[in-house]
Amino acid sequence: MKKGVIIIGLAIAFVAASAWVVLSGGKSAKAIRTKFRLGGAILTLTGIAALSSCETGVTGVTTCYDPAPPIDHIPPAVNDVYALFPTVINEAYDVHNGAVLPFSITLESEEDVIFVISTPEGEELQRVRYLSDNNQRNEFNLIVDVGAWRGVAELHIYFDYAPELGIFVEHSHGAYLLNIID
Repeated sequence: MKKGVIIIGLAIAFVAASAWVVLSGGKSAKAIRTKFRLGGAILTLTGIAALSSCETGVTGVTTCYDPAPPIDHIPPAVNDVYALFPTVINEAYDVHNGAVLPFSITLESEEDVIFVISTPEGEELQRVRYLSDNNQRNEFNLIVDVGAWRGVAELHIYFDYAPELGIFVEHSHGAYLLNIID
């Protein structure tokens, strides 16, 4: 609070010194010297006030900025998934073993695309992993192979982020309902 009052007082004095310089036509050395000294004092106190709000982090480094999040807290990239077969929300698509389900997926980084077909109870029936080598639109053809299982199943699409850093977290894109028939 004291720093703020001092800076405001100096600012008022600076305005008065500026008026003195203008009224003297810029010929008064004492007015110009006073204006420069007040300006320097304002800059110095403003800098000190700004530095006093900085914090020393856990690494011992003093910074006035919010630190970047740790590498293991980087949010996953946003990927666009397009099913190239007829899909209706909350309705199962009829497929049989050997059916090809085409997908077009745009990836924002180089990562794996993982297709998992599971029962509604979560029992995994099929897992297929494709490696994308670029961050462009990729065409994937999932061939359904769930063995003898029949009925409604869920198809989840996952993405593998930063495996080179030892971070292996699967992020679900959502489920497509499949009705496995003969």
